[in-house]
Amino acid sequence: MRAIVRVFIAIALLSVVVTCGRNSKGSTSATGINSIMLARTITLTDATLEATIADTLSLGRMQSGEVIKQRIRLVNESSEPVVISEHRTTCGCTEAEYERQPIGVGKSADIVVSYDSRGEWGWRMQLLELTLARKDYSVKIYIDAEIY
Repeated sequence: MRAIVRVFIAIALLSVVVTCGRNSKGSTSATGINSIMLARTITLTDATLEATIADTLSLGRMQSGEVIKQRIRLVNESSEPVVISEHRTTCGCTEAEYERQPIGVGKSADIVVSYDSRGEWGWRMQLLELTLARKDYSVKIYIDAEIY
């Protein structure tokens, strides 16, 4: 009986060690934001801001429980600086990290989007909406993934 218990404990410990060491795609490292894959560049112009920008970030197939981080670069080619005043998501599984300072004309800023697929299955589409302080313009980024 003790031998069975020891084998069970050994298997349980081994499974914890193996799963804790798993490296997910796009994980951050000591090198910071630039180590995260640049997935998309969105150019902000006066015309595109008037029309409301929408883009899709496709994460492809991923395992349930996997966390993927990707960078989106906003390039400001409009006639004045742009400030992201707030953001909202349609799910707690999606987060956005960015510096809260103006993006000058001709400058760019990176946004790190992370998607946590824990408890998710099948095809998913979430929305990340960045509200800009300039006339309440917004940038809508749809994030889709197939989770298995």
